Amino acid sequence: MTYAELFGMADVIAVPELKEINYGKLQTRKKSWVYEHYPQHKESPDLVYPDGESFRQMQQRSVRFISSLVLEHPERTVLIVSHAGVIRGIVSHFLDLNYAASLKHAIPFRYIGDFQFEGKNCVRYDELGKASGFVRDGAIKIPFERAGRNP
Repeated sequence: MTYAELFGMADVIAVPELKEINYGKLQTRKKSWVYEHYPQHKESPDLVYPDGESFRQMQQRSVRFISSLVLEHPERTVLIVSHAGVIRGIVSHFLDLNYAASLKHAIPFRYIGDFQFEGKNCVRYDELGKASGFVRDGAIKIPFERAGRNP
């Protein structure tokens, strides 16, 4: 709501597709316990947590939602506020990055990603806030522009 008011946006909706990963039974466990008992944690995007989901499943649901927004509102700016895991999934998908490697890139609290689409393809990406781990770790250079883009 804070950002909506700041930018004068009237339509604010909460959607389950942009929720963070469902860790299921591990939701209340300490990170150290999870790493000890699930060494694939943050290594394999296909590890399904007990009674939860995998990072890949979270990525697929969030990407489906973003893709539908892009096609529904081709000429509009849409502000999305979400969690770090969802952001990692979206960035790695739309920039064609290895998702397993992307699980470890940090997303700071002041991250602002700017995606520009032509049809359903991301043609440009930039970061306007504090740089993400994608940039700091050298996975991408910003602004990222897709080769072959029409000027």
